[in-house]
Amino acid sequence: TSSEPREIAELNGWSETTEQLQGARSMSRLLGSSRRIHILGLNGVGLFVAHSLAGLPNRPPISLLAHTITSVTQWERNGRTIEVTTDGLPVSRGNMDIELFRLNDQGSFTDQPTTQGQEQSVSSQAASNDLPINVLVVASRASFVVKTLSAIKHRLHRESTILFLQDGMGVIEAVNAEVFLDIDTRPDYVVGLCLHGISTRRSPFKLVHATLGTTALAALPHYANADSGNATQSMNTTTRYLLRTLTRTPALVAAGYSYLDVFQSQLEKLVETAVIDSLTAVLDCPVHRLLHNSSSSRTMRMLLAEMSLVICSLPELQSASNVRTRFSPARLEKLVVLAAKRRLHLQGHGNASEIDYLNGYIVRRGESLGVQCVVNYTLMQIMKAKWRVAKLEASEGTPWTGSTLWEED
Repeated sequence: TSSEPREIAELNGWSETTEQLQGARSMSRLLGSSRRIHILGLNGVGLFVAHSLAGLPNRPPISLLAHTITSVTQWERNGRTIEVTTDGLPVSRGNMDIELFRLNDQGSFTDQPTTQGQEQSVSSQAASNDLPINVLVVASRASFVVKTLSAIKHRLHRESTILFLQDGMGVIEAVNAEVFLDIDTRPDYVVGLCLHGISTRRSPFKLVHATLGTTALAALPHYANADSGNATQSMNTTTRYLLRTLTRTPALVAAGYSYLDVFQSQLEKLVETAVIDSLTAVLDCPVHRLLHNSSSSRTMRMLLAEMSLVICSLPELQSASNVRTRFSPARLEKLVVLAAKRRLHLQGHGNASEIDYLNGYIVRRGESLGVQCVVNYTLMQIMKAKWRVAKLEASEGTPWTGSTLWEED
């Protein structure tokens, strides 16, 4: 294994001359039985992370967290394995556990078991629902994170570490405000950005690794005392273990960076996703219909002008270099066009489920800076109105032929 750059090694807390595999083994011995990594969010990113971890030597125990009976049934039908196809070559990996947890406030499962076999499966999984979670990877949709974390927060503790892997932004702020209110008992956080192209076909547990990307990781300091503003810079054992494990996983192409670097990469990804997903969802069209369309291009440029103004005004970026060049409207437009061309092979329309964490994030940050993002706000309200109309027509039994605007996980 090649040595890491010095700045990455210092960030993640190990010497640049230390072999990753040796460090992982020593960390595993230190953690003992708490090596298990739980994965919340059985979507493309979550299952890709699980599949990648399963291919490691001295691999950690892996548990998939499901909140529906349907997910457990599909897992069983797929032979309790995850299949990832890369360059036409399918690779299946199993030997993972799946846990079914309770989601709603009444303490009942979202789906009810329909067969005796399913009932037995639920009973066997329920026994592990109160065991502590030391390392958690959250890959759920941004709009679903607070709800799912609230259902399992009793299993998380101060020494736990949570990795957030979402395209949207503002998730951690929402989690702190609604789930982990007590700073003293709050788990440690790692933010991540997965840039691999993953699509799901035929079965939720059968993925296609369409484009190779990278995974950027940044550990956040833990503020043990909010009044004094003192931050604990040193990472706890579970955070170090998670970073070591992910960065030695070849398929993820993961590396540690400063939070400022990851924050800027997240903003670029947010701009790409917010523009493409919002326009394709509102127009009910696939991505390729946005290209060479003068009207959609004008709308895109108005969206990007507001986004650029807000991002360049963020106080978090005032110490960063070349912010106005990196986030200029012209460069952001190039990023969006390139992202749209990469997604030409994907079928279907944009999904509006994360609108509050995409365009909504820009609107909220703009309001806090005194910038009125009229175009982004209008587009966000149109998307929400469209979803409510679809929901109302569905409840009335009226056929709806538009795109699916609200999906969980």
